[in-house]
Formats: sequence, C-alpha cells, structure tokens
Amino acid sequence: MKNRTRTIKQTGICLFMLFISIGHAQDINSSKTSLPETVFGEWQGNTGNGEYNGLLIHPDFIEFGYRPFLYQDIRKKANGIFVFEAMDRQENIQRYELEILAKDSIKLKRGDGNFRLFVKHKDPLGSKRVTMANVPNEIKKTWFTTDGENNLEFKLEPEQIVFRDKAYNIEEVVHFRPNETGEYRFIVKNGKDYRMFYFKNWDEHYLQVGFNGKAGDAYKAHKELPNVRIKNFAEYASSENGKKYLSAEKGASSVPEKVSKWIDNELAKVKAKPLKDFDSPQFFKRGTARIIGYLKGYDVSLGFTTGIIYLGNDITGEDFPVVVQIHPDGRFEADLSISAPLYTTQFVIENKVIPFYIESGQTLAITLDLFELLQMDIASLFENKFKNVDFKGPLATENQELIGFDFRGTDYNELRNKLKTLPPKAFKEEQLENLKQDLDALDAYKAHASVIKTEKSLDGKTQGKKTTILPKVYSVLKNKILLKNAYTLLNYVNDRKYEATRDTTNAVLKLPVPIDFYDFLKDMPLDAKSLLVSGEFGGFINQLEFAEPLNIHPKNNSTQPEKSILEYFEDEGIQISKDEKALYAERSWTSLEKAKQFYKENHENFIAFREKYKEELEVYSDKYLKPLKAAQAKPQQISMEKWRLRDSVLTQAMGLEKSLAYEIVKLRALKFDIERSKPEVARDYWKRLKKDISHPFLIEEGDRIVEELFPETGKTAYKLPPGKATDVFKGIVDPFKGKIVFVDFWSTWCGPCIAGIKRMKDTREKYKGNKDFVFIFITDHSSPIPQYKKFVEEQELEHVYRLSDDDYKYLRELFQFNGIPRYVAINKEGDVINDNFPMHNFEGELSGILKENK
Repeated sequence: MKNRTRTIKQTGICLFMLFISIGHAQDINSSKTSLPETVFGEWQGNTGNGEYNGLLIHPDFIEFGYRPFLYQDIRKKANGIFVFEAMDRQENIQRYELEILAKDSIKLKRGDGNFRLFVKHKDPLGSKRVTMANVPNEIKKTWFTTDGENNLEFKLEPEQIVFRDKAYNIEEVVHFRPNETGEYRFIVKNGKDYRMFYFKNWDEHYLQVGFNGKAGDAYKAHKELPNVRIKNFAEYASSENGKKYLSAEKGASSVPEKVSKWIDNELAKVKAKPLKDFDSPQFFKRGTARIIGYLKGYDVSLGFTTGIIYLGNDITGEDFPVVVQIHPDGRFEADLSISAPLYTTQFVIENKVIPFYIESGQTLAITLDLFELLQMDIASLFENKFKNVDFKGPLATENQELIGFDFRGTDYNELRNKLKTLPPKAFKEEQLENLKQDLDALDAYKAHASVIKTEKSLDGKTQGKKTTILPKVYSVLKNKILLKNAYTLLNYVNDRKYEATRDTTNAVLKLPVPIDFYDFLKDMPLDAKSLLVSGEFGGFINQLEFAEPLNIHPKNNSTQPEKSILEYFEDEGIQISKDEKALYAERSWTSLEKAKQFYKENHENFIAFREKYKEELEVYSDKYLKPLKAAQAKPQQISMEKWRLRDSVLTQAMGLEKSLAYEIVKLRALKFDIERSKPEVARDYWKRLKKDISHPFLIEEGDRIVEELFPETGKTAYKLPPGKATDVFKGIVDPFKGKIVFVDFWSTWCGPCIAGIKRMKDTREKYKGNKDFVFIFITDHSSPIPQYKKFVEEQELEHVYRLSDDDYKYLRELFQFNGIPRYVAINKEGDVINDNFPMHNFEGELSGILKENK
C-alpha cells in the first residue's frame, strides 16, 4: 500500500508539472530568442518635465542604477511581449518585460513594478555623443580615493580607462548637459566585462564617479589633497590657513599659539565646578554654557562662516537653535542657555554632527580636524568613530570618555522591512536581545577602566589618557542605550499603523499589539533626572506622549451640532442629489492624510454645494452652528477627564508608576491644551493640573508657559534684538515698512511647506496687491535652484528669498525654530506680532491683525 500511495502521489505531481508546462508553453515560445535591433539605443521616460529620465538598452546589456545588467535569458510571449532576466557583476538579477509599441516607443516593466512608456532618442535627452578628444584635460588624469587609503582608482588614457589596475577599452562617451559643465558617461569593456562610469561635479582637483549602483564616490587628483572637496581650491591653497594645512605632515595637529591662548583664557573664566552626580540639587539650573574651539584646516574661502546647535527644551517641546560663529582664524564659539546637563549630537557644521556634553555654567573647548569631520559619513559620526578630536575644560574627561564608546549602528531599511514581516512579540524579543548586547558592550567598556593609553593630542603634546569611566558617563551611556531601544519599540507601533493603511493585505500588520508589549518601560528609570541628559530623551518622550495606550480621549459631544447637514436637509424635505449627499456622508478616516485628500479632491464640489444651497445653509447655521459656537466661546473649565483616563491606563493597564517622565508628558501638552482658551480658563486648568506635578522645576516651567501665552499686561508686538540675525532679517522686511508682512520659512524638500503654499495660492491671488499686507517667502540653499525656480513659477510667488545657509541659520536662531514650515507676522513698523503665526487659520486671524494695526 505504501508503494501504491507513493506512485499515486508521484503521478499527481507529474500531471501537475505537465499542466504547468503546457500552460507555460502556451504563454512563452519554447526557444530562446534575442531582442530586435530596433530596441537598442537611448530611451527617455515619459515624465513630461523635461528632465533626464532615460536608460540605455545595449545589444549586450540594459542599464540600471549606474551599472550594466547583462542579458541572461530572453523569451518572447505569444502576445509579443519579451521577457528576460539580466545580471550585473555582483550577480544581482533583474527581471524585465518589454512590449514594442512602435519603432520609437516601448513599454518596459521591471520586477513587480508597472509598465512605463519610453520614447526613443538618438542621444540621451539633453546630451551629445563625443570622443575622448572632447573630454576636458581636467578629467583625463589619475584619480585617487578619498577614503583615507589614497588608492589609485582611475587612470584615463586616450583610448582606455584603467580601473583598479584593469584596462577597459572605451566604447562610447556621452556628454550630458553640454551647455553647462555637465557630466560624462563612459561605456567601457574588457572582453564581456562591461562597466559604466559617470564622471561628474568635476574640477581640476576633485570629482565624483557614479558606478556599481552608487550615485558618486569622491576622488581627488593628488594624494596630498584633503579627502573632502575644496570648492575654491586656488584661493584656499594661497590662504595662510590653507598653506599650513596642506603643507602639514599627515597627522600633525598643532593649534596656533594665539588660538591656544584664547582657549586657555576662556576656560580660565569658568568658576563653577562640574556636577558630582545627577542626583545633585543643582541638576536643574538655568544658566549659560559656552562651546568654544578650533577647526584645524578652516579658511573663509571654504564658503561657510557658521555652524548651528539645534538646542531644544525637551520638557516643554520648545526649540532654541543657536548659531555657532566661526572666526576667520578657525576659532568658533557659541553661548547656550540651558537648564540641565546635556549630551547631544545636535552641533552641526556643514551637515556633520559633533557630539558633546555640557553643564550650566561650564565652558567646553573642542579642537578637531575639519576635513576629517567633513569626510565622515553620518552613521560613523553617530557611532562615535572620531579619531582626531580633543576636549579641554572642566568637562574634558566626561567628553573624552563619552566619545570613546562605539554605539551600534541602525539599519533603518532593515527596521522598515521588519515592520511588515515580524509580529509585535517577535520584533520585541529581537529588539530586547539587541538591547542586552548593547548593555553588555557598555559593561565591557567599563570593565577596561584600568587601561591607560599614551598618545598625542591635537595640540601636539604627549599625554596619558585614562579610560576610566566616571559614574556620570556610565549613566549617560546606559540611558542613551535604553532610550534608543525604547524609541525603536514605540516607533515600531506607530510606523506599522501607518504601513497598515498602505498595505491593507499584510496579515502581520493586522495583528494587534498586546498591552504587555509595553512592559519594557518597567525596566527604565522613568523617575530619574539623569534620563533627561541624553539627546535621545526628546525622541523618546515624544513617542511616549503619543503611545497608543495613552492616546485616549474622553467622549465629548459638545463640539458636534445637534443635527448634521444631511439630517437637517432630510427633516426639512430639501431634496439633494446622490453625489451631493456623498459629500457630507459620515466617514471614519484611517488617517488625517486621507481626509485632507478627500477634501482637496472635492474642493470645487463643496464650493458649488455652498453656492447652490446658500440660503438653506444660512438657516442651518443660525439654528445649529452659531449657538454651538457661542456656547464654546463662554469661559468654561478645561476638562481633566483625559488625564484621569490616562492615569488609570498608565497604572492599571500598563503597570507603571507615575514618574518624572509622565509628569513631563503632561507638561508638554499644556500649551496645546490652553492656547485657544480664555486667560482665566487657562490659569484655572494649570492650577488643577499642577497638583499632579511634584517636581518644582516642572511647575516653574508650566508657570512660564502660561505667563508667556497670557501675560498680565496683554500681548504686544515686540522689537527684535540688535545683532547679526536682526540685520539679516531687516534687510529683507524693511522695504515693506508700512505694510504687515507674513513671512513663510520653507524649502522645496519640505512636504508640509509645499502643501501649505499650494493651499494658500487662491488666498494670495485674492489679496494680490493689497495695500495693507504682503506675503514673503524665505528658504536657503537646501532648495536646489531648478526645483526652487520651477515651484516659484508654478505658484506665482512674489517676494522670494533664497538665502545663504549662514544667513538662514541666523534667522532660525532669531525666531527659535528647528523645523519648517514656520510662519511669522510682522507689523507695519517692523516689530513682531507673532513669531509662530497659525497660517492654517489665516482668514480667521487676518481681521484681528488688521484691526490692531490700522
């Protein structure tokens, strides 16, 4: 019987395979074929925006991501569509389907994507074919890596390119954007080994080469050059600072005597002693801290004169960015207003971050090699992979020990994939194992406390360096690890909710998150002040305050009219169409974005409805909406019910004690809870809320917020303080004196900025040429010129300003914002009416502003 069963199973399998084979044969020709010659050449995608969106279909390969994929298997379906696979040098395989529509048009599908239309061009759009003789001599030379190894990578010769000691014959050269400097695409081969090189952003000393899926690694013409591009090299090389740096022996780290004396003099002014530990009653202490230092290799010819520290108050959620002034001789300095010890990576120079630890009343000196900093990638910076950095001052030991620990890197693409593939329990278990490994690594770092190293510092002196870890340092590092882990777990819940709206068929995303998922919070020191020191606390507390279990609200029907529009029309016998009913049908939105999209798509239909039933809607408004608004306008208590519910969830469902962190959650919500209230209502709410807050400093912060929102003397416009930032801003707004100015800080990469400007287009048109007010728009160089010009033209923006990065940083500091969009209202005299203007309610705010500024 066993043999008979196996025979039946085998017969079934054979029949199944035969069925599949027959079906496959009906769909695809049994013999291999090749692509017709008509498809070989340059193809342009149908973006319609005039930008290059092309690809090359070569007789031997198809281009994708700066690399050739050689054809492996080409077949033709019965319907005429070609199906083929192609493989690159790393054996990555792409699957394609190609349909020929005409001699000059095809549809191409890659992988599981959609078919896209391509049109054939003789040459790539905006380019021309050239010979090697046309390639500039600045490119035709040897090029070395900028990874610190100084390896000879490329050598360009008249008929070949030598790449990593292997010679490739040049098959063709294409010059993109020949009316500009442009870039050059080389197709080269050695036998059947094809390469595609894109030489771009070139000058006499540096260039980028895109290949093997990379958009462009940097190369230099001489080994002696810094590993970071110097834009104005001739100017830099002739400057005093540049000569010193370029002529210095590799690894030399001398600090000019004048600079060294300045640093010593600044440090000598420090009178306060560092905190012994974080339990000190001086932990919360408002005061000034100073960051000073020296950038080895800096010169003004490099094109920047500032850095920035993105300072913030994590207790209240406020931003206080501070500009770091860089002097011509390489010295830098900044004064920080802080209220607690701080360990942050938010000190930024040329998009590179520098970690530091500081306390109120202290000064920290940092000396570093500018070009080492600029060469490092973001991941290395966040993982503390610094080599040549030196700290001086009372907190030098803390900083040296903090930077000595190597943090685990984060693969965000891997995390994103795990959202869709790992259930909550499995994700949490994996993350907690990572946490254990990180804590073990920290303990191992601490265990080597007896090791003493002797090395040269950046000032050239030999010194002994203890790796002893102070208790404060261990506390900061451990809390940083705990906070990063907690953020990852809390963010997992939020991100998978978003992904579930995009991938509605994913079974993993439909699994609920059990309440015990959050029990990792029980192992965190949520009542310890030391938790606030790490820069990761801001991200963590933001995730905690919006964590799903705590995101609970009491039922509140007072904001809803007694009858909806549809109910009123039905009761009154007013007949409306099916499509009109659909506009006001009750919906349960899965996201705010979907609701906004619906109203955007139906904007004209809503306008038409309101025009058609204008009289009926006025009656409805008088009867149901105006009484509701009047009731809401009366002073009333802000309910404490949401906190009663959240307190219960925290202690009963999540099993957590009330803590300093939870009190901060309440304080961070204060401004939002009261800013639309009457002063007496707001003060009453804060009086009741602060009974649940035990820490005196948090109560002081709450008192400050209430007073700033509702000053006893009433709100008045304020004058800008004298200084560089005000000078920059006055240079923009002074020409509009006599008018109210609404300022929009924006960028082309900022989605909410773009959406806000588009939404206001009709409003701007409505008030165009108004005698009382004007709109202006300010961005920086992070808005690329082509996208910037195109958007400005599309939106018909007037009074637009694209500032240098240095000037823009000063305006960030002036109006205290880290994120954009940010809106500011200026009165006719040039004083600030509102430095965080609610542009979403422009029409509602306008009449009051005009009335107060006649």
